[in-house]
Amino acid sequence: ALPAERFDFAAAGGIAPCFGDPPLPSALPLPGADDDLFSPAGNGDLSPGCCPADMSPTFEKPYMREMEKTIEGSRFIAQHVKNKDKFESVEEDWKYVAMVLDRLFLWIFAIACVVGTALIILQAPSLYDKSEPIDILYSKIAKKKFELLKMGSENSL
Repeated sequence: ALPAERFDFAAAGGIAPCFGDPPLPSALPLPGADDDLFSPAGNGDLSPGCCPADMSPTFEKPYMREMEKTIEGSRFIAQHVKNKDKFESVEEDWKYVAMVLDRLFLWIFAIACVVGTALIILQAPSLYDKSEPIDILYSKIAKKKFELLKMGSENSL
């Protein structure tokens, strides 16, 4: 469905053909990275009157829409990955904070347990009571045992 004059030099009115490798004039700049290379009516035509409606099959409208959809899809995926990285970065920061607080509270709990246990044990009244137990005072068996111990210590002298 391409016009025949695009391929025929004579049908184009004697103007340079649109396809082929004609010599480049030195006055025309070569297309750079910033040029719109994919536009249907390119600025770099060697003969501006040659092809008024450039409809080459590689740049038809359906293909342009597909390329735009593909580019938009890749931009969406790139933005999604960036957002995911930011979210995961924040999540990792909170995990680190939680780990630090967990370790801090472990040490506080361990110290509180050791200090609490020591305080409970040191508050026992039997540690500070110097009075003699009642069973030793009133028990006959304990008195005899005490006397035997006394005698044994006197004999050893």
